[in-house]
Amino acid sequence: MKLHRLIIVILFFSCAHIAGKRIKKATVYDYQIWISNLDQIELRDSAVLYVDSVSFNNGVSIVYRDSLKSDSSFRYAYSIKGDSLFYFGEYCELKDTVTVGFKDGFIELYKSEYDRKNSADEEAYIYWNSEYGIISVYNYSWGALSLFDYEQIPNFAKVNFYNYIIEEEKKGFSPDSASL
Repeated sequence: MKLHRLIIVILFFSCAHIAGKRIKKATVYDYQIWISNLDQIELRDSAVLYVDSVSFNNGVSIVYRDSLKSDSSFRYAYSIKGDSLFYFGEYCELKDTVTVGFKDGFIELYKSEYDRKNSADEEAYIYWNSEYGIISVYNYSWGALSLFDYEQIPNFAKVNFYNYIIEEEKKGFSPDSASL
């Protein structure tokens, strides 16, 4: 009988832990930025994705899944080691740090560049920090901008960071902006 009680207690606490686990979500917004008309706001798609961590031999990767099912497909995957970002397993060179206003303060982000050797048109700036993860993936060659809004900083990416990117484009910051 004692073994029966012990098993019930273990099951109770195991289930309570799973039920109490906080599920982290991100709303991802996909925009098209037109250099010829930076005042045009073109939201192409948005989706709520589940943020999960996956352990590998060399560390932990963060993945964004379509559903809570363990076999669901993922759209984005990255890992952070110190001030280095690995996006889909590729090291992204750290280019700069930027500070973007939010509410009564600021959020500091790293700006890294994703550029796979011998590939074309995948080049992107990825803005991120250790606390929140990826805030934006900006494929400056095509003007494709993905923004990641989190519950801890609602509308930071969609409003504040979007405006930051537009202002930077108006200044001509991306390598390909002069040719578009």
